[in-house]
Amino acid sequence: MYPIRETTRTHWVLCSANSCSLTLLCKRGGHFRLQEEDGVFHVIPTEVRDRDGNWQTLVPVLDSEITIPKLTDANGIEMLNAICDAVSNASGVRVLAGTMPQNILEHHRGDLQANNEVARTVLLRALKLSSSSLSWSMLYDAALKMYFLNVRPIDVLTVPPGSQLGVTTIPAR
Repeated sequence: MYPIRETTRTHWVLCSANSCSLTLLCKRGGHFRLQEEDGVFHVIPTEVRDRDGNWQTLVPVLDSEITIPKLTDANGIEMLNAICDAVSNASGVRVLAGTMPQNILEHHRGDLQANNEVARTVLLRALKLSSSSLSWSMLYDAALKMYFLNVRPIDVLTVPPGSQLGVTTIPAR
């Protein structure tokens, strides 16, 4: 997940036009799709290789529809744990909260509820309640056969007015 600000939109449009590079970069391990939702890009796995090296379709656990009874004035850690529990129940695959900025999430408070909603959308909504810009990644441990949801703070790229991201001009000779 990466938040998009108006100053970075041009850069991300270029990246999404080159989303095939996601497959090229991950030729051995997996195939991915790029999905924009509410100003955020998600890189979502679609296929992985099995033990014999054959491609297999993967249904991402965060595509599961989840229900969470209303949490009132919950902190971010409580929200993430509720999301992980709901995803585990809906997908049949264990999901635990992994590394996270505990101080930020303990002070991140709000209400959260979900009624048969896509887990990724609920996670995005929970993270947007924070005053900090947060990103998440989902890692799978094949030996334990479970996922770990990791959250980290990110710096938001800002471009001064009048600047162009990634454009270099070379003076004529």
